[in-house]
Amino acid sequence: MNKRRKVLTAVTLGIFAAILFFHYYSFGYERPHRSTRIMTVAEKAAAISRGAKVIKASKGGRWVDNGEEFQTIEMEYPGRGLYLSGYSSRHHVVP
Repeated sequence: MNKRRKVLTAVTLGIFAAILFFHYYSFGYERPHRSTRIMTVAEKAAAISRGAKVIKASKGGRWVDNGEEFQTIEMEYPGRGLYLSGYSSRHHVVP
C-alpha cells in the first residue's frame, strides 16, 4: 500500500505542476507571413534587421509628413515556429 500511495502522490504533484504551468504559460505557433504596410525608412530598417524581407516597395508611393518619409512596402516576415509564450499580467486583472 505504501508504494501505491507514493505513486499516487507523484502523479498528483505532476498534475498540479502541469495545471500551474499552463495557467501562466502556453505554447504558440507563428508561421511566416506577408504584410503590406505603410512604413517610415526607420521602421523598414528595423524590420529588415529583425529578419524581414522586402518583397515589393512602391516606386511612386513615397510622401513626406512632418519631416518623415513614408512608403508602402510589402514585407515577408519569418515565422518563429513553436515557442513558449510567457505570462502577461494584463490578462489577470484584479479589481
